Amino acid sequence: MERVAAVAEIAPYFWALHLEAKCHPANPASKAQLEAFPSLYSQREIRTSQSMWGHDHQLQPGERMIQ
Repeated sequence: MERVAAVAEIAPYFWALHLEAKCHPANPASKAQLEAFPSLYSQREIRTSQSMWGHDHQLQPGERMIQ
């Protein structure tokens, strides 16, 4: 049982290492490339009122807020 608990505790660390290894330099050639970087993380579109620091921000046409 101890081994199962140890694996459950360390698994998120190894997942983070895996995601970090997939990172690329922040020099995307297009907006689509930029938005593809966080695709390994869970993300969803939110309203500005749901943001802790961007609740006063007015989105411009074509902008969206992702959490």
